[in-house]
Amino acid sequence: MMGQLAGPSKGQRPSSRTGIGRGSGRLLLALGGVLLMGGQTRAPAQACFPWVHRTTVGPSPRSLHAMAYDSVRGVTVLFGGEDGSSNGETWEWDGTSWTLRSSSGPSPRYDHAMAYDSVRGVTVLFGGSEGGGVYDGETWEWDGTSWTLRSTSGPSQRAAHAMAYDSVRGATVLFGGSSGGRETWEWDGTSWTLRSTSGPSARDFHAMAYDSIRGVTVLFGGEDGSNDGETWEWDGTSWTLRSTSGPSPRWRHAMAYDSVRGVTVLFGGWDSNWWDGETWEWDGTSWTLISSSGPSPRAGHAVAYDSARGVTVLFGGLAVDVTHYGDTWETAPSGDVRTLSITLKKAGKSWVDIDPNDPNWSPYVYPTGTVLTLTAMPTGNRSFKNWKIWNPNYCDDANYIVIDTNNPIIVAMDCNRRVEAIFKCGGGGVEGALPLLGVLGMLGVLALIKRSR
Repeated sequence: MMGQLAGPSKGQRPSSRTGIGRGSGRLLLALGGVLLMGGQTRAPAQACFPWVHRTTVGPSPRSLHAMAYDSVRGVTVLFGGEDGSSNGETWEWDGTSWTLRSSSGPSPRYDHAMAYDSVRGVTVLFGGSEGGGVYDGETWEWDGTSWTLRSTSGPSQRAAHAMAYDSVRGATVLFGGSSGGRETWEWDGTSWTLRSTSGPSARDFHAMAYDSIRGVTVLFGGEDGSNDGETWEWDGTSWTLRSTSGPSPRWRHAMAYDSVRGVTVLFGGWDSNWWDGETWEWDGTSWTLISSSGPSPRAGHAVAYDSARGVTVLFGGLAVDVTHYGDTWETAPSGDVRTLSITLKKAGKSWVDIDPNDPNWSPYVYPTGTVLTLTAMPTGNRSFKNWKIWNPNYCDDANYIVIDTNNPIIVAMDCNRRVEAIFKCGGGGVEGALPLLGVLGMLGVLALIKRSR
């Protein structure tokens, strides 16, 4: 069923499904869930962007690999990793399936880093571990067909560093790593330049992503003798410590920048309490815990943001029992829009709202001429988009539709009417404003509509 009203019809006893009487003076509709009031326990708020399990077919289960999204060709590129031994395969994910593109190029390795240079249309790879204490200092580039060794000079041989591509300045930014100290390097497509030796403490197993709206590279966490929980930003000249709160201190997590919603998405890692399965978002000011469900807790996985489809792609990682994952996950599209619908129909001399999907629906009855105030109430990480109102002014024209961005709106019960509240992902919302239970598939509780007279 699509929704449920928390209240009985006039003259009816309270519905057994809700147990809520009419005395509250308001009606509430929860899409995909039952509304409970009066201090009862509520379920945790659901994320707007839950993870969706896509496939277990593709690269072998592995961890410590690297991924980057090729925005020109519309594919996520994966290289290397550790799957019992060092791996040297290049795979690509097109949103539907994985394709093995190459088994040649860089030597098999793990704990390397990659970033996509959108100006030159190449994926840049640096460093990594070949196993047995052998570290690498090569710079390679993948053009979608083959790998090219571009340089053997620049940063020292290292692993467990992080990279991100600064699309405004056309530079691949590298920080830290197993032998990198506090060094910040930049690759311009021809050579590496040491830009700074100050900023975050020396660390490895951290993660970075480039915020293209604010023009900064975001760094979080890592291991610097202990787990780290700092958030730093690099503006091309210097590092700034932005926060010491948010996700618990951790390392071997993964991050990607969602350019549609303007947030850096972080998943998983190792913290002081073991493997982690949380999804966090950084908006440039603070971190928000989005979800504790989705992919199982893991570390050493990789993520990349597919800007064409508006999804964050995750592959692999190390499980709690130290086996490797071979699963592919994606977040729901950033442009996702969901609708909550009310139908108002004439019943004798009264008007009722009904749920057309529920034959046992107990409607609320309104005397003719009743004026309702409808308020859209987003929950979780959703925001109100607009109302869609059928025949708002002309009772004899059911095809006449008006889009109204005002909230609340006033609706008179003088003719058959259908009203929809449309909500979109992002932009916040009043999370947990009312006690809620229930979910609608993977989307969770989407929104509420409050009616009052």
